[in-house]
Parts: sequence; C-alpha cells; structure tokens
Amino acid sequence: MIQEYSIFDIGFDKYLSRGTSVLEAGNALYNLPMPSILGSGFYEIPPGQIGSGELVGNITMVTGLLQSYNYVSGSAGWIVNYDGSAEFSDITLYGGTIKYGKTSFTDSVHSGYWLGSSGFYIGGASDATKFKFTISDGSLGFIGNLLNSAGSTILNSSATTILKDFTFSPTDYSGAFKAGDIAWSASTGVIASGSGIVIYKKGIVGAKAGVTTFSIDATTGNATFAGTLSGASGTFGTITSGIINGCSINVPSAGSPLFSVDSSGNCKVKSLERDDFHWFTNFESIDGYAQGISGAGTIICNPQSVDFTTGANNTDSCELQKTQPAVSSYFSWDKDRKFKTLVKLNSNSTVWLNLGTGQNQAYAGNTDRHIGFYFIGGQIYATVADGTTETSVSNIFPYSTSSFHLLEVKYYAGVRAEFYVNGVLRTTITTHLPSGTANAQWYFDTKLFTLGGVKILNMVYWDFWQAN
Repeated sequence: MIQEYSIFDIGFDKYLSRGTSVLEAGNALYNLPMPSILGSGFYEIPPGQIGSGELVGNITMVTGLLQSYNYVSGSAGWIVNYDGSAEFSDITLYGGTIKYGKTSFTDSVHSGYWLGSSGFYIGGASDATKFKFTISDGSLGFIGNLLNSAGSTILNSSATTILKDFTFSPTDYSGAFKAGDIAWSASTGVIASGSGIVIYKKGIVGAKAGVTTFSIDATTGNATFAGTLSGASGTFGTITSGIINGCSINVPSAGSPLFSVDSSGNCKVKSLERDDFHWFTNFESIDGYAQGISGAGTIICNPQSVDFTTGANNTDSCELQKTQPAVSSYFSWDKDRKFKTLVKLNSNSTVWLNLGTGQNQAYAGNTDRHIGFYFIGGQIYATVADGTTETSVSNIFPYSTSSFHLLEVKYYAGVRAEFYVNGVLRTTITTHLPSGTANAQWYFDTKLFTLGGVKILNMVYWDFWQAN
C-alpha cells in the first residue's frame, strides 16, 4: 500500500517550490527520499508521493507523464507526456500567441482540414475537393455556395451558377469579363492589343491582333461585324447600306410572295411603279427617231439589228438620234445614268464612229456636254465633256471588225464615268464631267462617218437608264 503525503506539509507551495524555513531538522517528513536537485529550490517528486487538496483523486503520475485519472486516448480526459506531446479534449485561450513550429497542421479524422507550407484545404476527412488552396500555383478549388451579406447565393460552384448581382464599374471600363489576351483602354474602352473577347460597360467586343472584328454597343444597340453574319432567320429594322449576297427575298412570305428575288437574280412582283426613266430598243422600227444622212447612205432595220451604211465618198455619214422635249429638269446630268449597246463595225481604217448620250457629242475635240465612245483607226476611245472642256482616254480597247463589242457607260453624277468593253472596266474618267440640263435629254445619238469607202455599222440594241 502506498502511503500518501501532503506536499504542503513538507514545505512545498503550489508551484512545487520548497523553502527551508518551513521544515525543522527533526521533522520526520524531512527525511523523505528526494532523489535529485534540478535547480535552486526545485525538486523532482516521485509520482507516488504527490497528493494534495483538489489534486487528490484527480491526477495520476505514471512513469514520466501526467494524466487525468479518466484518460482514454482519443475519448476522454487528458495527458501530458514527458516528450512534450499532450492530448486534451478542449482548450480555451483568452489571448496570447500560438506558436507552432511544424510544417503542417491537420485533422484527418473529424472535420477534415490541413494547413501547411503547400497551402490548405477544408473538406471531409478524405475529401480535399470542397475547398483547396495551393500556394505553388495559386489555384483555388471550391465547391459550394458563396453568399453575400444578405445570405443570398452569388456563386454556386457545384451547379456552375455564377455572378448573381455583380456590378462592374459604372464610370469606366476597368471591370470586365474577358477571354484571351485582349487589352483595352480603361478610360475609353478602345481595344489596344491582343485577341479575344471582352464584356464591359461599352458592350461586347471581339478582336484579333488588336483589331476589332465585331462589336455590339450596349448603349445604342449598334452592331458591326468584320466577317460574315449568318442565321436561319431574323428580324431587322432598317438596312441603310451594304451588299447582300447569296440570299432570297420574299415579301410578305415565301409561300405567297407579292415580291420576291432569288439568289440567281430572278424577280417577281405583283405590280411595278417606277420613278426612274428606262428606255430600251432593239430597233423593230426607227419611226420617231431623228435621222440624218449626209451625202449618200442608209439606215435600215433588219431582223437582227439596225444597219448604218455610208456612201463611198469622203465625209458621207449616217446619224440616228432619240430625244425628249427639254422640259423642266427631268433629264439632267446631275442624275446618275447609264447606257449599254452591242455593235459591230466592218472597218478599222478611214472610219469614224461616235455613240453615246448628249447631242452631237462623241467625237474628238467636241466640248458639248456628253458621255460616250468613239472609234478611230482600230481603237476605242472614252470621252466626256462639260460644255467647255473635253476629257478623253485613247486606246482603251482594240476593236475587231469580225466581232460584236458590248459597250457600256456607268455615270455617277458629278463623281465619275466608268467605261466598260465586253463586260470589263477599261477606264474611269473623273474630270470635266457634264452637269446641268443642257443636251441631257438626248439619250441616244450614233453617227457613222467614212473617210473613204463604204462603211457599215450593225447595232443590235440600245439600253438607257436615268435615276429619278
């Protein structure tokens, strides 16, 4: 049986410090075994010799460790081991600093957390997927809901629902979503460099190598695309300009169109009212034309063409014209116009052919207002004049006496006249263009001269148009 002693009876205080004035030399307790002195006034007490007040029955000293009498590892009580390890069921700190010199801190049994030099995670005991931050690459893994101060979910990473009630800067363009390395001015929103897409206060903008490829303006609703816009269907307001390729137009519907144009250019319309002027003839008759024969010559309508034939004498000529009364300003050089014709000339020497719009117009040196062509010495010329000065371009195409040639002029009022031969643009004239109304009512004028020998011109049709 172990005999118990009170540590206070043998001169120890509550700090286990022993003073010499308490004990008398004759006291039997003084002779209790005290194995060694650890320091001034401190002694090592054999475990079986401690027992006092509240300690009695509550602690047990067992071979270098201190524990509660009810200690069961991982279940109840507490223990402090001689190697510095300890186990407690609960600790409450009221201040101070916790110093922890190890490389990690973990609880893999209960709530599942780990904290160390690599980062930290919180999750199940064997599940690091709920919340994990890795220091080396800065990655953060999170599954669950992120709440705002009102308790509403603003991010649900499990259901991939994000960004409820987030607001970017309303004053500049610094806040945005982006994909790629696209960069922009925070003050203006203008794309500066990079490729990708950005969503910000300005709207949605895509770019490649710093150049905007598309944009949708959040304020005006305007959209621009550098590429092709396609879709199965859509509704648009006003289309102000542009080119529409490869489409069909049906109004009001494809099933019963009142107006339709297919991708081949075929047009169907229930009724047509025009504000422009269009005149076409393949010369079924030349009644109603102004005809002029100088010397010898004839102008005859044949099944395939109208044929101009001069006499053989020098300066014999044939001329055919069509005009309207010069009333108000309906016919004007200030309106766009064009004409097209198909002709063949039987000679490329000692001949002069003039054709175009405007009276007495298309010959070299003529300054009367006109646009047209003339043929001299095997070459086709382009010509315009403004009533004072002529501009001509020589040798735009060599003509063949055995072939028909398709001639066309597209006149953009006050801007330019484009000259086509056989469907190819041969030249453009932008100077001394006609304006006003003088001679504008003469929309067909063709004259054939001979400088020796009989000359023949075959003209298949004439097609004239003027904008309203």
